Amino acid sequence: MDPPHSLHHVPFLYSQLHLPSINNNPIQLPLHKSSPNTSSNSNNNNSDEAKALLDDRKKKRMFSNRESARRSRMRKKQQIEVLQYHVDHLQTLNHQLSQKIIYLLECNQQINQHNAQLKEKVSTLQVALSELLVPAGSAEQHHHIPNGFLDESSTRPIASSRA
Repeated sequence: MDPPHSLHHVPFLYSQLHLPSINNNPIQLPLHKSSPNTSSNSNNNNSDEAKALLDDRKKKRMFSNRESARRSRMRKKQQIEVLQYHVDHLQTLNHQLSQKIIYLLECNQQINQHNAQLKEKVSTLQVALSELLVPAGSAEQHHHIPNGFLDESSTRPIASSRA
């Protein structure tokens, strides 16, 4: 007869059942019936193994979370250091620019004072020149004054433009 794992001798109806293949996945049956004590031990062992597996997973997850938190703290520390460097750099730059503004304002003030002194001097010289030219008054004396000193604009006083 054919070997027992062959289905050639099984009627058609039974051959359509989905049974596991003997070669790939054999069905294992217990050799003896276990007593109630051994089944509870087996359940305890399975339960202990499940708890151990869950504990291992929990430990791995806790370790992974700790590492993630450590990396996060390190990133945050680096970001704070970079930001602190930027703050220090910007404060230094701000101080330098403030000093430059103070220097430029002082220079501007000195230039404005010097400009005011020059305007005052120009005004004084214009008054003196007009006083010299007005009493002479005659056209005969005008030709003794060099060209450029006596023209239309030089006979009238220049208005000072003080700010």
